[in-house]
Amino acid sequence: MPVQKRGRLKKGAPDARISAQADKTAPEPEMETQTGASAALTLAMRFISYRPRSVKETFQKLTDDGFNGGAAADAISRLVSAGCLDDERFARELAGSRIRNKNWGIKKVAFDLRSKGVSDDAIHAALSNIDASADADSAARALELAKLKLSQIAG
Repeated sequence: MPVQKRGRLKKGAPDARISAQADKTAPEPEMETQTGASAALTLAMRFISYRPRSVKETFQKLTDDGFNGGAAADAISRLVSAGCLDDERFARELAGSRIRNKNWGIKKVAFDLRSKGVSDDAIHAALSNIDASADADSAARALELAKLKLSQIAG
């Protein structure tokens, strides 16, 4: 056993932790894939638990965190089949939220949904449910805010 002083190993002495790791055998490829798929599913469920997400956002998160495309696709397909991940529902919720809370217009909402990877059909379905009056109300509020800002700038 190497002599240890003040938390450090003596120079040139092998670290016992490194040799212990080297003795472990690598997991079988099938087991590694299964572990990766279940870990990807766990991460995806945590990712969508606190805010609705699109399929593209969830897939991107999984691949950014190092999961291969197969494990990520498997996790996505399981969530979609269970009804936990739905681009149409995501589009409806996001569109309603952006129009109500941020006073966005329909075009801006559609652009935002496209950037999140939502299909044009899902966007159209979500925005067709939005009242034209909601968009007009949003435009009226924007005009009022612009007038207020102009009066503040003009003094």
